[in-house]
Amino acid sequence: MKYDYEKFFEEKLKELANPPAGGDLILDVGGGTPFQKGMAKYRHIFEGRNFKTLDSAPEYKPDIVGDIHNLPLGDSSVGAILCKSVLEHLEDPARAVAEMRRILKPGGKALVYTHFIYPYHARRGVYKDYFRFTEDGLRHLFRHFKFVEIKKEGGYFRA
Repeated sequence: MKYDYEKFFEEKLKELANPPAGGDLILDVGGGTPFQKGMAKYRHIFEGRNFKTLDSAPEYKPDIVGDIHNLPLGDSSVGAILCKSVLEHLEDPARAVAEMRRILKPGGKALVYTHFIYPYHARRGVYKDYFRFTEDGLRHLFRHFKFVEIKKEGGYFRA
């Protein structure tokens, strides 16, 4: 049986897999190796789609090596963005959110997952662990997006 959050996440992934113009690029920002970070079970959702990963660490072999603070893509060039467990590792998450908004096409969607209550989890030499975000903090970061929907995962001790 899938938990409420798992259903929500899979439903939102299916929406990302069908961006406004069909063949649009779907970009997993900070995704490392394609379909890592618990994404392998959702690979089927993106079959036949223009799904690419972007990461700053070339050793993960992403499709695009780049920095989320300065995305190497043109304005309004991406139909959908997935950003899973990345914001907490960034020196300037507000700049990263602005960059995601810049590259999204009008009507494009972003699915962003981050932690609130979660142990420290940096990876020496690859990424640090800077932030945890409250619902208020997330609403502030995404205040320039047309629509923001927040779904909590976990209970009192893990959200």
